[in-house]
Amino acid sequence: MRINTKLKILHLEDLFSDAELVNRTLKKAKFDFERLVVDNRENFIKALTEFAPDIILSDHSLPSFNSHEALSIFKTMGLNIPFILITATVSEEFAVDVIKRGADDYILKDRLERLPTALANALEKFQLLKDHQSIQDNLVKNETLFRALIENSADAIIVINEQVEFIYQSPAVERLTGFDFTELVGKKLLDYIHPDDLEDYKLFFEQVLQLPGIAITNKFRFRQKNLGYIYTDGTITNLLHDKNVNALVINYRDNTKKIKAEEEKKALEILLDKATSLARIGSYEVDLENNTLYWSAITKQIHEVGDTYLPTVESATSFYKAGFNRDTISDQLKIVVSTGKTLDLELQIITAKGNERWVRIISEPDFINGKCVKIRGSFQDIDIRKRAELELLKVAEEKNMILESIGDGFFTLDTHWMITYWNKEAENILKKKREEVIGRNFWDLYHGSAGTHSHLSMLKASKESKVQNYEWFVENLNCWLDVTVYPSIQGLSIFFKDITERKLGEMERTKMVSDLLKRNNDLEQFSYIISHNLRAPVANIIGLAGELIRDQVLKGESNLLIDYLLASTQKLDTVIIDLNAILQVKREIIDSKENVVLSRLLEEVLTYLPNLIRQQKVKFIIDFSAGDELWTSKSFMHSIFYNLISNSIKYRRPMVNPIIEIKSERIGNKFILSFTDNGIGIDLEKNKSEIFGLYKRFHSHVEGKGMGLFMVKTQIETLGGSISVESKVNRGTQFRLELKVNPAG
Repeated sequence: MRINTKLKILHLEDLFSDAELVNRTLKKAKFDFERLVVDNRENFIKALTEFAPDIILSDHSLPSFNSHEALSIFKTMGLNIPFILITATVSEEFAVDVIKRGADDYILKDRLERLPTALANALEKFQLLKDHQSIQDNLVKNETLFRALIENSADAIIVINEQVEFIYQSPAVERLTGFDFTELVGKKLLDYIHPDDLEDYKLFFEQVLQLPGIAITNKFRFRQKNLGYIYTDGTITNLLHDKNVNALVINYRDNTKKIKAEEEKKALEILLDKATSLARIGSYEVDLENNTLYWSAITKQIHEVGDTYLPTVESATSFYKAGFNRDTISDQLKIVVSTGKTLDLELQIITAKGNERWVRIISEPDFINGKCVKIRGSFQDIDIRKRAELELLKVAEEKNMILESIGDGFFTLDTHWMITYWNKEAENILKKKREEVIGRNFWDLYHGSAGTHSHLSMLKASKESKVQNYEWFVENLNCWLDVTVYPSIQGLSIFFKDITERKLGEMERTKMVSDLLKRNNDLEQFSYIISHNLRAPVANIIGLAGELIRDQVLKGESNLLIDYLLASTQKLDTVIIDLNAILQVKREIIDSKENVVLSRLLEEVLTYLPNLIRQQKVKFIIDFSAGDELWTSKSFMHSIFYNLISNSIKYRRPMVNPIIEIKSERIGNKFILSFTDNGIGIDLEKNKSEIFGLYKRFHSHVEGKGMGLFMVKTQIETLGGSISVESKVNRGTQFRLELKVNPAG
């Protein structure tokens, strides 16, 4: 508050005359003021808040109020303005007490001439106090602001002494490095500089010491607590000469991302240069206003010219192969200039060294005020790729020719069942034109096939990546197709051919076989009925003939005709019995198969021939090492073994002990049993076609009916096998039985 400003004076006085004296004294001293006089407690308090005085003048003693109370209220309200006591004569002790209570001065009423000076001094004193307080407040405010800036700044601040030791760090240091101040205080800054930067930093620090007061750009890598090093960028200022600081101040920020980005950018630029070099991509620029042409180094390499070669538009055009290529580039460049369209062409050039080369030219025009002033673009060597494309195109054309010329129908489907190829034979067989089906979904065309064997087979080929082969009847075309589906990562390739004629033939043959089987069954049934129905009458005839003979014997008579009748009837009965046995073998269903151990079966068979074996001194050579077990009918195998072994003994050579060799073999899925003897043998040149016939005998010196070999053949064929024979007269015979292997279970 300045003296020359208009003052607001609150005057506590109960005497009007005394108040007027004070008023005249201040006016005489040229004070510009506004006055409010109050004489009681209530008005005093009200004036303090509403009038808001700059200074208080107070009498000591009022009827109901005094200066002590006024000072108490004044202090309670915390007002920071001068308080001057104007009173009658007082003692020195009273004056000291008033000053202690908070009054700034006191004036005796009989010495009012001192009032202007006292008032001015009090105002000046309070103004100084206010100014000082303002300065203090500003200092505190600035300190708070400075600390807030320091503590919240993204930049880190380090203060080090002349020994390069940490003496202060801002909070950002911990955020950036992970080190709190207690970990760094008193430590050497150089211990936290990257080893690769250390020597350079020492030299840099020596220079800083020689340049006090100058902020010098400072870049180094600073160690983080757990994550390696960060790149920093900032300044260092030598303030050792400033006694208030006596330190060096380092201000830095984390520049790692920027540095890394720059390194990545450089790496990408290098990679791009390498890529363009490897991809053989150059650049060019045509300046149409100055009629100049720029070629990059790669573009020059593609043209096989030297680094110092200076191309022109005319010379550049002349590199293109004469004819179509040169005419095309000339015409297209004119279109670019006139219309602003971009250019993308693949043409052939003849290099400076005479090499023919495919190139790709991309151009973009630069227009100013509607006029093309420049053409910029890329120039790429695509010779290898282009020649490969042309070769692939040639191969594709050859493949198409093959696929179009084959006798099979062929089409391809992508992974979404869309038809991508359809050859001519597919058109002929399926009666659908290529243009009707390409790009269509196969199952939309053949929606009626959903859930059929064809549909499921194609799904299986796609899901399991396995080749599928099946037959498909196309109902609407009334034809049969043999289909093979080949899966690949691109989809499915389907080959098919019309097998309707073959299928109809198979169906006709199946019907014929079915008819033959039915007829055969009918014949067998007829034979069975005949043999069964004949058996009873023949038995009756035999019985009657026997009675007649007995009757003649009793009468002492003999009748040759009756003897012949009985003999013929008995022969007929034998034939019927044999026929029944044969039919029983053929009709028997082999559903009682079991695992037969051949060595044990042989032992059982031999128990039926002990006397014959002992008398004839038969020697057996047995070898079941290739297989001693067979899943088959035990009763059939018992009969086969018995017949073949008994025949070998019966048809032995005179004066030669029989030797019978029985051996097993495995060839692929075939199980072979061979029975070899050293007997009298069979003349196969004369009898081979009849050897397995019914009632066929080739040696009359041995009793028999000629049923054994017939039964062996019938039984082995019923088991699904076959029998063959090799024999030489007086050398022996070998029978080979072949059966398909059928594992147990």
